[in-house]
Amino acid sequence: MRRALQDTKENLTEFVQQGDYCLLLIGAADNDVPWVLKVQEQLANETPGTLYFSFPDDFISKEAYALEIANRLQLLMALENEQRQTDGREALEPFPDSMLAEKTPPKQRLLIAFKHMTQWLTDPTEQRVVMTLTPLTEPPPEYYKFISEFAIHNGVREPWMDNGRVIARDERETHVTSLSLYDAQADGMLAFDVNFSTDAMAANMAQDAVDPSLPLAERMQNFLQLAMIDMSYKRYDESIQKYAVLYEYYMRVDAPLMQALCILGVGDSLRLAGQPAVALEKYQQGLALALNAKSPVPIEAPPLADGSPNPNPGLHPSAPPILLNLLLVAGETSMTLGAYKDSESYYDSASRMAAKCMNPFAAADALERQGDAALAHGDSGAALAAWTTSDNVAKTCNYLDRRESVLLRQKQLYESAHMYPKAAEAQREIELVRYLREHPEIEASAGPAAGAAADSPSPEGSPA
Repeated sequence: MRRALQDTKENLTEFVQQGDYCLLLIGAADNDVPWVLKVQEQLANETPGTLYFSFPDDFISKEAYALEIANRLQLLMALENEQRQTDGREALEPFPDSMLAEKTPPKQRLLIAFKHMTQWLTDPTEQRVVMTLTPLTEPPPEYYKFISEFAIHNGVREPWMDNGRVIARDERETHVTSLSLYDAQADGMLAFDVNFSTDAMAANMAQDAVDPSLPLAERMQNFLQLAMIDMSYKRYDESIQKYAVLYEYYMRVDAPLMQALCILGVGDSLRLAGQPAVALEKYQQGLALALNAKSPVPIEAPPLADGSPNPNPGLHPSAPPILLNLLLVAGETSMTLGAYKDSESYYDSASRMAAKCMNPFAAADALERQGDAALAHGDSGAALAAWTTSDNVAKTCNYLDRRESVLLRQKQLYESAHMYPKAAEAQREIELVRYLREHPEIEASAGPAAGAAADSPSPEGSPA
């Protein structure tokens, strides 16, 4: 990623600063365009004298596209002048009326804008006006024909080209625009490709991971991302091998939390490869490492219930998120192995750890699974208690999907116990949740949601 972004930044910088070429074609897919725009945003912050304008709008026709660009520039001008008035500065001269005139040809609209904005440059020999015309979605063939109009044709260099620059998309596989311009013997055009796909990024990270010029810590971070990519592509053996190398490295630099993260990765690879028992052992090792990680600044643990000092050290401040993930997968793996009481215990700890992470969504999820584990080993009372708590937590963050799933579980449990009034009450809550999902503009207060009041709206909108 770092290498690809740096290459893109260098290419854009060189294009903007040079004086011979006015059109840059970037071979890109849809997922690449946001990265290009992000790099340009960085350049704009670093070179305040040069004016950058990005237009990622969809291309319908060149008439509509150019008119939308002109309208956008007019709006930006109005906003800038409002700010100037507030600051007591002189207003900028408005764009010529011809830029928005109905009969102005599409290309001419932009040339008028270029000419007008060039006068804002404080040092025209060094500064530029850059328009980036890169639709976020694959444009039609007419877009590429329109962009071709901004190259130098028949050797005629137009006045706007001295300080104006156009950055546009090209089709990465066929290079339809650049090849057509070459065939037409046009000039003034540069081209390069970008590729921010997962495969391309993995290739870049693989290069960075073995680049001796980079700091070792940065190389290991690339190695860690490669291990995760291997696992996502079901290359479990390769992923485990990378995590083993990373574990050894983080052990040498005394980073127990990163060691725990590596063990989590090994456990996930083993679990996904169909070895849950071995995976659970890894999760347990990871939990031990994360729990015993020492904080760089000593933190006293909360006192015990009787007020006496707690002999156990406090958690490392960065440990809770790693512990949460380890507890969740340990709970799920225990369920797979039929160790339901162990699973219940892991999920109970996970919900508490989620509270430390201030993550009510994860807490509600863990409580739901805690109830599932309790029911699996026959403790319906504990299951109902966990589901009720999950519902209450989900209310606090408007987590409607989780509310519905735990309420359905409560209803089924009540029906199996022939507690039909309670089942009916749960059903009313379910209908309320579904109504709220269909009408997100309604913010239900905690009171009515908690008790499913008799006047709560039904899905049809009338009193239930």
